[in-house]
Amino acid sequence: MTPNQLVDRIRRGDVDNAITDFLAATPEATLEMLAVNAMNWQMPDVAEAILRRLLRDDPENLGGQLTLAKVLYGARRFADALPHFEFTARHMPDDAWFQSGRLWGYSVLGRLDALRDAILEIKRQIPADRHVNWQHARQVENMPDITVRTLAARIAELRTRSVEERRTHTETTKVVTWTPRPRKAPLTDGIELFGWSSGLSEARAWFVVDDAHDIPATGRVQDGATLWSAPFIPSAGKHHRLRLYLEVDGQLFDGGEVTYNSPQRQPPSATTGSAAENGSTSLIMTGRVAATGDAAQYRFEYGRSPDGLVGKTPWRPVPGKRNARFVASPEWATSRSWYYGAEMTWIDGPAPNLTVHWPFAQDPNHISGIGFMELLFACWHNSCQHDGNQRAREWECSDLRDAVVSVRLNARDLDPKNYLHCLGIGNVSTYWMLSGQAVDLSGLGDEATELTFTLPSDPAQWTIAGTNQIEQPDHERYKYGPLDHALARNQGNLVLIAPFGTPSETTTGAISIGECTVSYRDNNILHPDNGAVLIDGPSLSACDPANLTNGIYGDPDAGWFLCGHPDTPPRFVWELAAPQAITTLVIHQDPVLPTTKCRVSLSDGTNTPDTWQFDLPVPKAPFDQPALKIAAFEGSGTYSRVELELLEGAYPEGRGLQSFEIFAKNFAPPPSDLPATVSVDIQGMQPGSSVHYRVVTRTDTETAAGEVQRFDLPAENGPPLLHHVTLFGASGTKAIFQVRANAMGAAAELCWRLDDDDEHSLPLGWEQTPVHRYIVLPNVTEGTHRLTVRSRSAAGDSPEIVHEWNMPGQNQDSP
Repeated sequence: MTPNQLVDRIRRGDVDNAITDFLAATPEATLEMLAVNAMNWQMPDVAEAILRRLLRDDPENLGGQLTLAKVLYGARRFADALPHFEFTARHMPDDAWFQSGRLWGYSVLGRLDALRDAILEIKRQIPADRHVNWQHARQVENMPDITVRTLAARIAELRTRSVEERRTHTETTKVVTWTPRPRKAPLTDGIELFGWSSGLSEARAWFVVDDAHDIPATGRVQDGATLWSAPFIPSAGKHHRLRLYLEVDGQLFDGGEVTYNSPQRQPPSATTGSAAENGSTSLIMTGRVAATGDAAQYRFEYGRSPDGLVGKTPWRPVPGKRNARFVASPEWATSRSWYYGAEMTWIDGPAPNLTVHWPFAQDPNHISGIGFMELLFACWHNSCQHDGNQRAREWECSDLRDAVVSVRLNARDLDPKNYLHCLGIGNVSTYWMLSGQAVDLSGLGDEATELTFTLPSDPAQWTIAGTNQIEQPDHERYKYGPLDHALARNQGNLVLIAPFGTPSETTTGAISIGECTVSYRDNNILHPDNGAVLIDGPSLSACDPANLTNGIYGDPDAGWFLCGHPDTPPRFVWELAAPQAITTLVIHQDPVLPTTKCRVSLSDGTNTPDTWQFDLPVPKAPFDQPALKIAAFEGSGTYSRVELELLEGAYPEGRGLQSFEIFAKNFAPPPSDLPATVSVDIQGMQPGSSVHYRVVTRTDTETAAGEVQRFDLPAENGPPLLHHVTLFGASGTKAIFQVRANAMGAAAELCWRLDDDDEHSLPLGWEQTPVHRYIVLPNVTEGTHRLTVRSRSAAGDSPEIVHEWNMPGQNQDSP
């Protein structure tokens, strides 16, 4: 009997007889040998059958139990693997991997008490340098039925309310001030003020600017409404307030206020920032750049002396304006968020309501950099990489340099032990953690809180996540990547983590997570800041047609809608600032009044347009989101005009879209007139040398250079570096110190001592870029104290830093 015949009979279901016959015909073979061969041949189904026969004959066979556990775990059959993990855990209590395996079984089976008991037990049993590994991500479809039903009912309630609010708004609104637009060629000076009115015949209309200047408006009747406009030349650098008024028979109608920020031409600016070492031969340089006009670039120059800046990085576009906002809420953008916990419930009362219960995910994948962490929440903000299962092209990515991220949450009996939390960004294989902006959630009360983070392209605020080749067989999936690239071309997620704590401790309690808002730089070529002009739009609705490209995504109240059934499809037309190699259309559905069919036409102004008709998704359940349509193509042609028609609506109440994005190959937005942080990595420096550097900005006509700064690289194969020890915060009897250090590529630890007490230590990892660590002192008495800190590795010890401070009384807090 041949091995192939054995495999064939096993797969046909004749398992026992096939194995018995093969062993009889091949005396030198054993069940263990057959199982190993099946795994080597990539036949997990055959290996499973053989292992089950082995364990039937010998239930106490440890090798068979652990091998079958691995096979089933690899197939993500966690419930089936559970009894085998439980067996191996009893016999190998100090093996973190097999101990962690049973957590998946308890989790998928909903055995929450067993899950919690197991995590606490495992942390008591495994060695201090080994870690629990369990990261169960839950989206809406993975939540308990009662949670899904409650959320669905909540969404239905909100939609019904929104439909009624929109209907009321449509019936009662008489006058609206719309967003001003650039004037059409050849009248290119200034802007055109716009407004809308309905049902007011024989009206006199005018715009009021800054409560001081009246500008008469000209009306044009279209589709039963009147569109009002007036030319206006804004003052450079002025923040104008604009308002449309109508008067009919002595009655005054106010269209509400809109604002317009008028750009002011200014020379390019360049400010050289700090630098950080990346080992002994590489350097991360930072700066701040800004410019006005249509285009600007920056680069870094460096060398061995201030007059010898012979090294030059490639010119790169100055970042565009921070003018986009993505909102992920549990109700309207449900599937854009992942929750990492044992259970998800909906808690009635004030928002936020969607609640994650402990234990939170246990993540040891990044021991070399950020260290062991608990993982709570992840948000996928990018439209083209909206749930982690796509791959965005470079020009479709989000620019998160200087982004502002806020997360609304409510701690519910949360005991984070001594863990501190922070934000992180993922970019496929690279993660950076915003470790310089850690927060202590232990002091949160019963009220909802909004955490806010700013994401500079400055490594002084960040720690590279790193990897874990000691415990993770697939550690190669995480690699070092430059911070500026991770931010400027981001196609990953934002994560809320707890990396600073004691791995043997576990956070308990629950946390409700509400809206996650990301304010960033928009690469959408239809955004008015990027040069696109809305040259035609529907007047069927009081809703401003400019809302479709206002840079707001995920907010159902920020888009465009029409109540009722129009005689002709609503139509929008944009003129681009220059022909673009368009590759990607992203049509964001209106979750309240969805559109089912639309038509998009792209043209270069001369030939017949290229036209596509799309069926748009209409979510029927919370987990059907995200409600967007992505159309991608090569971008071999260029276009200068875009037309969008909304052909059909899902409901008789009306139709709408939340937003419309278009991405183009190699497109760079016009530069930001406010300073933007940038950074760059350079390699090939001499260990121990001094590097002089600066950042330079240029436009077509002007160049600006920052001051030359100097950075001294560390010597090769030296001890770990200790950069600073600062008091991060003190409250009650707790003092928190922030430490910045660099392991310099070798396993290192941070050693500290309070006053004359015993010395303690915590892992520093083994990356070669600086990392943050936090020392949490929970019971510090009032008075003057001394904290002594050093870092050490096999290469030696750093010099000590001694920090003396005065601990205030329990009724006083220090910043």
